[in-house]
Amino acid sequence: MRNYGHRSCPSCPSSDAYFVYRDGHGHCFSCGYHDHGTKSIASMKKKISMEIEAVSSINTSVYTPDLPKIAVLWLKKYGISNKEISDHKLMWNLKTTSLCFPIYSGNKLVITNERYFGVEMNHPKYLTKGNKTGIMHVIGQPTNLVVLVEDFVSAIKVGRQYASVPLLGSTIPGNWLPSLCGRFSKVRVWLDSNKRLESVLEASRTSQYIPDSKAIFSDRDPKEYSDESIGELISVSVV
Repeated sequence: MRNYGHRSCPSCPSSDAYFVYRDGHGHCFSCGYHDHGTKSIASMKKKISMEIEAVSSINTSVYTPDLPKIAVLWLKKYGISNKEISDHKLMWNLKTTSLCFPIYSGNKLVITNERYFGVEMNHPKYLTKGNKTGIMHVIGQPTNLVVLVEDFVSAIKVGRQYASVPLLGSTIPGNWLPSLCGRFSKVRVWLDSNKRLESVLEASRTSQYIPDSKAIFSDRDPKEYSDESIGELISVSVV
């Protein structure tokens, strides 16, 4: 029997608004009760420790703006232009053979999200260094609607028409919600095609701060769509 899913809330009369996640933490979408769970707390402590270590370990000397052909071809596959490569300061990690999507605070490199192109089978495809919950990196147009996506390439493409933020994952950091509320009146959560449940849950969380918050569902990841299709999928969700 699975140990996650909807169940009765331990804090209010709701019989199904409390959702337990796979890592053990739970949240009630009726009364707002939140339980971090023992596994989640341990995981959180480990994650914070790793992030603190990663911030101090970002070595800028291993990066070059000269991207190899394999990285350029991968970006071109999704329609990313040379100007966008330059504007977003994409780099190549010479040490790990990875394409780096950087986030700066002023002139300081504080977060790196890297896509691995090496040959090690057990190496993560994506690896993020730095405290990714510390900065909400908005890409694109200054619109009243923001689209939250998983990855940088999707954010760049959506950002051609709307404000977009790469989550570098599938969860919206709790400390981002007040900031979203202060900057946008509409939120759309558009995660990858295999994250429909997560999209609904994250949109529901956000709706407590911004009522006009919805999930966008698609058969493919956002970065795989043309500009026209991206515009249509977002426009339909606004109606």
